[in-house]
Amino acid sequence: MLEIYKLAGFENEAFHSVDSHFPGIGEIENAHRDFLTTTPRYERFMSGESIEEWVGLLGVDVLSLGHGYSTEDVATQFMDCNDQGGVKTSQTEKFVMRVASRIHDFGEIKDENGGVGDISHDKKSDADRKKEEVVFERLMRKHVYDPFEADFLKQIYRNVVHGNRSSDLARQFNAIERIGYLLTAHQAFKGVDGKRIANCNGLVGNVLSNQVVQLIDYAAEYPMVENVLRIIGWDISQMLDVTTLTPPIIDNEGTLSFDPQRLVVAQQAWVRYTAS
Repeated sequence: MLEIYKLAGFENEAFHSVDSHFPGIGEIENAHRDFLTTTPRYERFMSGESIEEWVGLLGVDVLSLGHGYSTEDVATQFMDCNDQGGVKTSQTEKFVMRVASRIHDFGEIKDENGGVGDISHDKKSDADRKKEEVVFERLMRKHVYDPFEADFLKQIYRNVVHGNRSSDLARQFNAIERIGYLLTAHQAFKGVDGKRIANCNGLVGNVLSNQVVQLIDYAAEYPMVENVLRIIGWDISQMLDVTTLTPPIIDNEGTLSFDPQRLVVAQQAWVRYTAS
């Protein structure tokens, strides 16, 4: 897959700007700015908060427009930390991961032809992912005018964002996404000036029940994951202690905010990990 990028000369260019290489990304963001700036992520856990309050308490990652940029930040730190820890990625691979970060949720955009929007990790189905791929293809046709750029972005979306995790880049990107989920849960738990979102335990329990076991596995492969788990490890223990004792919480979709049994499994895995 990477040969096409090498032929384009990306190995020898400055990698400081995704947008300068691929203006179609900005075209999509500008064309769908209303959706991207008014659609919160983790919306099922909202309980009366305005979008402004939601972003103020959880950070720009929970706004659709901000999510791509914050994921790019995590990806950059992920690759730098891994490099320092001996898990090297080439300049080309670094650039691919930054592009993947910016475009990975474009398939969730809702336009005049429909779309699925943001669906929680534990509720998203293969059928939803197929619909996202249809939306992504539609956005490429409508907003990306350079055939090479469109082909590049589609390859990344297909092979990295929705790729088989036996592939190194797809696996790394999955780890990056999971770190992002964990950091949002951590922010929810910390709060801002003593204030938290109303369904804090629901969001935190959902993220931990779906991410802890997988992140522990990734910690053996990627220094960045191990670093994150070590740095906020005490807080993760506290988050697990609090949420495992929380009675079932119904979210605004009328479903349980998290699976209590799955959360207990995550806590048991965490206890084993921290004891090792």
